Amino acid sequence: MGREQELLLLDEAWGRTDPARGKVNIVSLIGQGGEGKTGLVLNWYSRQAKRQWPNVRRVFDWSFYSQGSSDQTSASADEFFIAAFRWFDPTREVPKDAWQKGGELATLIARERTLLILDGLEPLQQPPGSGFGGEFKDPAMTALLRGLAVHNPGLCLLTSRVDVEALSSFEHDEGTCVRHRLDSLDETAARGLLRQLGVQGPDSELDQAAAWFHCHAYDLNLLGNYLSKCTDDADIRGWEQRFPILREDERIHPVPDESGRRTGHGRRMLRAYERWLGADSPALAVLRLLGLFDRPTQRELIDVLRAEPVIPGLTDSLMTLSDDDWQRALTDLTDLSLITREGTAIDSHPLLREHFGADLRETPDVWQAAHRRLYEHLCETTQEGDQPTLEDLQPLYQAVAHGCQAGLQQEAHDDLHFKRIRRGNDYYSMRKLGAFGSDLGAVACFFDAPWTSPSNELRDSDRAVLLVQSAFYLRALGRLNEGLEPMRAGLEMGVKAEDWKAAAISASNLSELELTLGEVAGALSDAERSVTYADLSGDAPQRMSKRTTHADALHQSGGGLGAQPKSAAGSHSHAESLFREAEQMQAERQPAYPLLHSLAGFRYCDLLLAPAERQAWRILHQPLGVSPMALGLDSVIRVLVFVLVFVFVLVFVF
Repeated sequence: MGREQELLLLDEAWGRTDPARGKVNIVSLIGQGGEGKTGLVLNWYSRQAKRQWPNVRRVFDWSFYSQGSSDQTSASADEFFIAAFRWFDPTREVPKDAWQKGGELATLIARERTLLILDGLEPLQQPPGSGFGGEFKDPAMTALLRGLAVHNPGLCLLTSRVDVEALSSFEHDEGTCVRHRLDSLDETAARGLLRQLGVQGPDSELDQAAAWFHCHAYDLNLLGNYLSKCTDDADIRGWEQRFPILREDERIHPVPDESGRRTGHGRRMLRAYERWLGADSPALAVLRLLGLFDRPTQRELIDVLRAEPVIPGLTDSLMTLSDDDWQRALTDLTDLSLITREGTAIDSHPLLREHFGADLRETPDVWQAAHRRLYEHLCETTQEGDQPTLEDLQPLYQAVAHGCQAGLQQEAHDDLHFKRIRRGNDYYSMRKLGAFGSDLGAVACFFDAPWTSPSNELRDSDRAVLLVQSAFYLRALGRLNEGLEPMRAGLEMGVKAEDWKAAAISASNLSELELTLGEVAGALSDAERSVTYADLSGDAPQRMSKRTTHADALHQSGGGLGAQPKSAAGSHSHAESLFREAEQMQAERQPAYPLLHSLAGFRYCDLLLAPAERQAWRILHQPLGVSPMALGLDSVIRVLVFVLVFVFVLVFVF
């Protein structure tokens, strides 16, 4: 209702197949929760289906609301990519590298004219006001959408509450991407929606009611269904006097947030439904159960909550309910359009789940008891096997979230996250499955405030480890700026505990990240600290490697920004002495491999080649006749010897 302009926009975007006309590759529908984004897409989808999908080869649609809609859950794009690769090319293995994964999927989708629908992307995006608002948490999604923005014979249609910043550079005039903001309905459409839902009465009072709800689509649907199905006459007249709760509950009156958009929609009408259903009604108990979840709920988990013993204050009215009465309660809620059912799954609008979830949190005993039961059930019934897939591990990721909500952070960390998901120090989920996004989602559950405040319910040692892990996963996902805070917090915790080895590793990682981000002064300071802490630890490998970190920071700084020594030449000399010292340590520790190798060797070679590289550039701008030794060939020869030894070792081993 009232979305004719948007339907024409989608028709036009789908019909434009000629790049010369300004081919549209991606359409983004952006609007706050409850504005009808999903309903609009479904309506257009069904219209195209009736037309038998002209000129389409494939249709693939995915709702990210099924991944969870909270920051502190296991929400990630991993499940989507598994399903999409299986659909578009079952023979192809999902790449572990995020950018490669997104790029390859974009290529597969673009092989044929495909309609790709991605609904509810905001669980995967940074929230507004975070400093990174709209950016994807997983670079695979960025790679996918940018790939489709460049080349897509079909159309990608996506919805989100937050602007998709990855596409902003493609949205200029005549660009390949179109961003359309879905606002509240206009007055005529709002009135028409209420009429369509069966509401009676004069236009003036319909308009007044619609204005009170800011013409918000979900609010109006709740109001219209309430009047038409919960009252005798479905008449709008006197609605304020008949439903005083709508005026009483001013604390949930929608108010603008920092971005100017209104929040709190749906809550006033849901309060009215609560009063009409009755505090002891089974139907209301079902709605409250849904508040425990951030995704569609399987019947199995609902049955676990309904089972004995009763959860006081939550399942009292469900314990003696017969199967017929249970089905009747579900049917009543379906008729009221408060829930939907598909197979064994029960779903509802995210705003409804958020509303009842917020209410349950106000009674911590009930909240924790319910989550404890879900946690225990998922732990007991999940059989992941010796070589589980990411799909096999999904119930365990959900169990981590429920366990933390139940106040069982330490148990969930030890028994689930460490033993069954990570497989101890094997880091199975990361190294074997490449599940960086899912792992970060699980780690987030252990934080009171990501990414600086791990739960006080955890041991201090585990809190420090979680800071390091979160920083590592954030770096792996390209969220470099976010990784700074947990890295610094983890470093200070290591220093406070006098865990010098952990402190040395944290300081070294922090220096590398700061150097990547251009914070050279901080990189130099933390690299020097890493050497100090490594020496205090007495750990030989750490003492060696942290000197190469410090040396590389000195080399890359060029002596600027407060580096000591201040001159570039002095910085180079200091860096080389640190590399030589590290190489001597390497030779003493492993006489069979006396040269620095791997990353440390690369860094040393980079420093050794620097003078020759500078001279080579000078030759391009100077007359011929420069002495060959000016090129620093003595250093080059040393590097060549290193390469030959390295190749010899490889040949010998393999």
